[in-house]
Amino acid sequence: MLTKIYENPAVYRVDVPLPDNPLKNLNCYVIQDSGETLIIDTGFNRKECLDALLEGLAELDADWEKTNLFLTHLHADHTGLAPTLMKDKPGKMYMSRVDYAVLEGLMVGEVWKVSDANFIAEGFTQEQINILHSGNPARGFEPECFFDVEELEDGDVITVGKWKFQCILVPGHTPGQIVPYIRTPEQTFVFAGDVIPLAASVSPEWISAYDTFPVTSYQEKIRLLEEAALERQALIYCHDAYIKCSTVKKVKDFFKKDKTIETQ
Repeated sequence: MLTKIYENPAVYRVDVPLPDNPLKNLNCYVIQDSGETLIIDTGFNRKECLDALLEGLAELDADWEKTNLFLTHLHADHTGLAPTLMKDKPGKMYMSRVDYAVLEGLMVGEVWKVSDANFIAEGFTQEQINILHSGNPARGFEPECFFDVEELEDGDVITVGKWKFQCILVPGHTPGQIVPYIRTPEQTFVFAGDVIPLAASVSPEWISAYDTFPVTSYQEKIRLLEEAALERQALIYCHDAYIKCSTVKKVKDFFKKDKTIETQ
């Protein structure tokens, strides 16, 4: 399902289902201007995800000669379809240098092999290891192959048509999660990735069990929220099926969702 979030630049949300997963869905965002397209994140490497994503992109009539892909972080629900989607297409894939190095270790390095050996050393059987493999989306729905990207650093800028997106490193959930900011005359939008995946998770005390570095995640989340509340920035949520975008406000020492941003 395709939903328009904003008019200028044109921002659309493609609802990508995440079957058999508590997250339920990924909001893949697509930005278009002057014939150029930027896709933000992809969903798992599953047919259901690919079908939904391609259906939404077909509705937008994206020109693949001028379409790039931005990956906020390395987790499979955000990167799983990256090489499949961009195969034999000239567009770039963007990812932070830090997370890309971690992804390389997972996909072509010894990370999983070492992890399995540690489990076995602690008494796990091979049968239990196999169950861990089959139940872990990072092992079953990861990208079909390792892939090349243009590596991003904190503060880098990418463009879509006349619009500039500043890439801000927000580590914690992963070592190198990076989120794009776009500043329009009316509003600054923050594609918040898994820093704040849902409107219900605005509170800094809401920390994901998947955060690699929870304390860092907490600190970075407060930094992002302080700026968002002060400057009335709008957060765009990647896993909220109901609220796609909102501002936030600070009440004493607490942060909470404020105004929902509707299509403009």
